[in-house]
Amino acid sequence: MRNINEVNSSKYFLLVKPENLFSPLIVSSPHSGRYYDKKFLELTGNRKKLYNQIEDMYVDQLVEDFHKYGSTLLSTKVSRAVIDLNRDKNEIDTDLVKNLPEKNFYKSIYVKSGIGLFPRLSRDYNELYVKDFLWKEAKLRINKYYKPWHFQLRSSIESIRSKFNFCLLMDYHSMPSNVQNKITNKNQIVIGNNYGKSCNESLTNFVKNSFMNKGYIVAINKPYAGGYITRNYSNLDQNINTLQIEICRSLYMNENTFKKNSNFLNLKNNLNLIMQDILEYINDCRSNKNIAAE
Repeated sequence: MRNINEVNSSKYFLLVKPENLFSPLIVSSPHSGRYYDKKFLELTGNRKKLYNQIEDMYVDQLVEDFHKYGSTLLSTKVSRAVIDLNRDKNEIDTDLVKNLPEKNFYKSIYVKSGIGLFPRLSRDYNELYVKDFLWKEAKLRINKYYKPWHFQLRSSIESIRSKFNFCLLMDYHSMPSNVQNKITNKNQIVIGNNYGKSCNESLTNFVKNSFMNKGYIVAINKPYAGGYITRNYSNLDQNINTLQIEICRSLYMNENTFKKNSNFLNLKNNLNLIMQDILEYINDCRSNKNIAAE
């Protein structure tokens, strides 16, 4: 078996295809990278603790074995603080990036909250940039990091859809535990299907039940219904399903020290077992043509 760390499809992202048991499932991890280029560190003061606050730390390690069971795996090596791959490339904060061209940029709720394509704020609302961030540098990041990653994701989806007449993309993330402070029954897993628009209902429910059968408290679409990747790549008419999976960080790490906790390996093992269940369900449904028929 190949070492996953040796399968470097790119300097800035990691693509691992299954050696056998090839399936119509893609797993992506767009926020777990820890690479910061020299220019970014210069513009933001080399304050890695602030970057870590908005990264999905260790999610790439939690999902790194999924290719063994038949999933195609795509994860970034570039930090979310550098560029957020789960945003439209026009979700740019016009108050952050200087010398922008005359065009309409998308001032989404994420941009207004300081976490657009180029995040402006850390989790504790510290400004990330200490020097002027110019459009020239922003455009370079889009061409260097964003476009190649999305090209690879799009190509993988098209290839799998062509081969199987079906594709499921599961986009893995982590969420801060305090995001649900006002909710009595705190959810440990949140599955987003864009309010039923991005994934077949029976498939969504099976994934939910798979997590619940392992003892996790699970919600659908609250408080996360799915980001740009979930919304942009789904096409139910073409049997392309997408789900966003949010994992509560307190399940596997100390959110203050950014260190793994004693439950990390148990969670990772459970995720592997859940992935096997999902793949078996997909294969059974495809054999009976149940998923495509709904």
